[in-house]
Amino acid sequence: MKERLAFTKVRWIGFAFAALIPVFGMGFGAWLLATGTVWNLSFAINYLLIPLVALCSLFQRIFSNKDLFLKGVMPVLVVITYVVVFFFSSAFFSVYARAEHYEGTQAELRYSEVTRENPLMPDWSEVGQPVTKEYYHTFIQKLFFFSNTDYLICRYTPEDYEQEKAELETEYVFQTEPIVDQYKGVLPTAEVGGYQFRVLSLEEYKKQLEYPKKLILIGYSDDAKEIVYAFFDDMDLDCMESLEAFIVDEFGWKYIR
Repeated sequence: MKERLAFTKVRWIGFAFAALIPVFGMGFGAWLLATGTVWNLSFAINYLLIPLVALCSLFQRIFSNKDLFLKGVMPVLVVITYVVVFFFSSAFFSVYARAEHYEGTQAELRYSEVTRENPLMPDWSEVGQPVTKEYYHTFIQKLFFFSNTDYLICRYTPEDYEQEKAELETEYVFQTEPIVDQYKGVLPTAEVGGYQFRVLSLEEYKKQLEYPKKLILIGYSDDAKEIVYAFFDDMDLDCMESLEAFIVDEFGWKYIR
């Protein structure tokens, strides 16, 4: 026999109060998306699925005519369970990523903080005359570990692109030998999505760089006529499987291009 639900004013009021925390969680998730957080499976589970399960459980418990003597207790238990599951899932099973994009004056102001931290990154005015200049900042959280990458992406006319690309060879020293870590040698170059990336020399710039925790990569695309300057920082990272996998995942390139 189908269970009958009782939709009384008192129960609607009780449901509204009990639902505040799950609804707030969904609203906070919407705000995170609007401000640059990337939609992925972890995000969907924590900010959509878990709150929806909590709301459905609250709805069933509050409007059901069963277990009347527990009706005041069960919603509280549901909300407590939601909070515990949310924080446990967020802390131990989630990967969150943010990709912030800036152009124009705002990009120049924010990027100036990057050059103050690492002077190996070119100044805003030292990249020729690109058609467009963009600044991206990616932030990736895995468990209690965080990585940050700053990108300056410059797109040029075909003529200027060839000139700027050639000047990279005189302005920087690139890593040529495989980077040896505790597992294997990692090639210092990688092609990802039509962009060729190269690692700056760890020996030449050993005061500023530390493999694999702090790196600068320079990439370029002959098709897009773009040059990418990227500064990566993750003091908890100890090794990488390959430069290509590192660029896509740890580096956050998949959130940029």
